Order: sequence, then structure tokens, then C-alpha cells
Amino acid sequence: MQLVIRNLAGRQVHAALTILTLAIAVAATILLFGAAWGFADASTASLEGRGVDIVVTRSGVVERANSSLRADQAHILSKLPGVAAVDGTLQETVSLKTKGIADHPHLLLGQDPRGFTLQSLQIQAGQTLAAEDRGCVLIGVGLAESLAEKLNESIEIEGRKFRIAGIFLSENPVETNLLIAPLADLQELMDRLGQVTQFEVQVDKSHANADVIRALCQQIEALRDDADQSLGLQALPVREFVGSGTRNRLATAMAWGTTSIAMVLASLGILNTLLVSVQERTREIGVLRALGWPRTRVLRMILLESFALGLLAIVSGAVLAVFTAVIISRFPAIREITGPLITWQALLCGAVPAAVAILLGGFYPAWHAASIPATEALRYE
Repeated sequence: MQLVIRNLAGRQVHAALTILTLAIAVAATILLFGAAWGFADASTASLEGRGVDIVVTRSGVVERANSSLRADQAHILSKLPGVAAVDGTLQETVSLKTKGIADHPHLLLGQDPRGFTLQSLQIQAGQTLAAEDRGCVLIGVGLAESLAEKLNESIEIEGRKFRIAGIFLSENPVETNLLIAPLADLQELMDRLGQVTQFEVQVDKSHANADVIRALCQQIEALRDDADQSLGLQALPVREFVGSGTRNRLATAMAWGTTSIAMVLASLGILNTLLVSVQERTREIGVLRALGWPRTRVLRMILLESFALGLLAIVSGAVLAVFTAVIISRFPAIREITGPLITWQALLCGAVPAAVAILLGGFYPAWHAASIPATEALRYE
């Protein structure tokens, strides 16, 4: 081990550059997977925390924001055995104007004030929406902070003024930066009377389990109208609904793609560093072989050097990822789209591909060093 440390210390520039390259790759991987999974976990926790078990949308719609369902279909869903409650939600992207200044588009949800999802919302200040409320909105704490809005102030949405009735908290970072209005108000505002984007279904908790929820999803998708035509519904448990969303799938695909490219480059960096090291130490390796070192011992020595470089890179990459996450999480634009960036799953996704890159990058130089005949190595200048 002392020989390994001495060899790395004697080539500090090459070793440092290799460690830096792999550490950046590890940090990028951790942050990308952390962002993708942090959003999914926060969204799932938020929906489940409000009692939602199943989400129903229009079947075949690629972008769920474009899903359109008849609001009165909630009565059909509520009659199914095992269904405790059904809420309809209308989702729209709207433009805001506060204090006379136009702001970038924001997500606005329309929900029934009497529904279970809205009643379970955690209100930080003010009050939730009542059944008789019109022209009022709830605003997420993140959006309230970024817009410097307060209770009972007016906010202009698509040219119409609404009063801020309450400010709410949520585990979902996206939800802390959106608005919620009475369903009837949003339907009227966006000319979508009698329509919703999705239904949130709460299953009777007395016998709810994964099998019951899955069976209920199949029943919902099999529903037909009086003309024996399919209602065209897609029903998914909350975790599957969040995981199969376009944003989450794109984020995960980007994370895997970036990881693959970064780890290939890191593997090539390790291979190059160790090959140069082996070439520079050919005569030294010949002396070790002449002193009785078997090929396996030379092989282990080079692989240990690869392992040492990789271990330092993985630890440095994890520290760099944590430091970067702390910094970028302070920006509101980042908080709007993701939850906690650092999770143990993300750390594993950074460490495991890096370990594979270390093995791939270190094997050939180690094999090459062990294959050099002692007589040729001693003649090497």
C-alpha cells in the first residue's frame, strides 16, 4: 500500500486531474438523479398526505395538462365499491400581474372547496376556501415569498382580480409555487365549464391495500357509458402516476444519458493516467518482477492505484454535490421544480457507475503492466 501511495504522490498532477474529472462526473450524476427523484418523492408524499390513492386522467393523452374530463363523471367514480371520495381538479397555466407588474406564467389549480384534497391542505396564514367563496385564491408559500404578496391583497389573473384568502404549505416544491382557486371560478375564467383535468380518488381506508387499489384502477379503466362506449379513463396509483409523468421521465432519462457519457469519459481518464504511469515505471516494474514479484501482485498494485484514485474521486464528488446542492437550492427557480437534491439513492447512483468506471479504466493498464516480461522491462529506457 505504501508503494501505491508513493506512486500516486509522485504523479500529483495526473492524479489530481483524474480525480477532478471523475469527481465532477459523480457530483453531476448525484445532482441529476437527486433532482429527478426528489421531485417525484415530494409529489408522491404531497398527494398521499392529502389522502389521494388514485389519480384518473384521460387515456392516451401524452401531456397530462391537456387531459380533459367531464366533471360530472365524478359521480360515476364515487359509486364504485371501495371509493370513499372523489375530487375533480382543473389545471391551467395562467399569467399573473401583481402590483401592476406582469409576472411569468404560473400553474393555477381549480378545486372544489368542499373536496377532501383542499380541506386537507396545510394553511400557514389566512384560511382555506369556503364553499361560498368566489374571486378568492390560495397561494403557495414559495410564490408568496417571491412575489412579496400578503393576505387579502389583490392579484390579477388573466385580467381578473382575485383576493388572496390564504397561504399554504406543501411537501411538493411545485405546489408551493402555484395558486388554487375555486373550481367554478377557474372553469369560468378559462371557458372550460363542466370540465376538469383529472380526478383524485380516495379509497376506503378500512380495506385499502395495493391489491385493492390496483383492482379499483382496472375497474375505473373498464367503465363504459350508456351507449356501451368506453369512458376513455386512465387510472393509476399515486406513485405510478407521478413516476410516469412526462417531466419525471425526461429528467430520469437525461440523468441516465448524462451519467453514461460522464462515466465513459471518466473511465478513459483513468485508463490514460494509469497507462502513462505504467509506461513511466516500466523499468521499475521489471525490477520488481526480477525480485520475485508474481504477475498477480503487479496486477493488484495497479488496480489498487485505480481504486485509490476512484475512492478519492467518489468522496470528493459526493462532497461537491452536497456543497452545490446547498447553493443552488437557495434559488427560487430551483425550489419550484424539485425537492431535496441529495438522497442516499442518488448517492448510490453516483458511486456505483463511478466504481464500474474505475474497474474498466484500471483493468487494461493493470493487465498490461503484469504482462511485461521482466527482461524487456529491465532493458527499457
